[in-house]
Amino acid sequence: ELQAAGDADLLGELDGLGVISTSRDDIQHKLPIDLCVCIGGDGTIIWLSHLFPMGCPLVASIAMGSLGFLSTFTVENAIASLDKILTTPVTLTLRSRLEAHITRSNGED
Repeated sequence: ELQAAGDADLLGELDGLGVISTSRDDIQHKLPIDLCVCIGGDGTIIWLSHLFPMGCPLVASIAMGSLGFLSTFTVENAIASLDKILTTPVTLTLRSRLEAHITRSNGED
């Protein structure tokens, strides 16, 4: 079972779960990814979503900032939340993404 961890211990605890770091090249070469753990703020989640243009895998988002509209979990309960995700049935919140292109009146993007 996972132990509770503070900010300083979070990355070490994730390493114990077998978490691997991936690059944009890994994702573009279709490395199978079942779950992403996103540690940061809303901008980090948006950046992560951008890495998966054809559809993003499940994301467990851990808020490190003060607002975190898109983040579900706080760093204080991150390890317990990840343990729950990995060991029990969970409810998913599906979110849609929009793509928009703005064209100026002179026809330029």
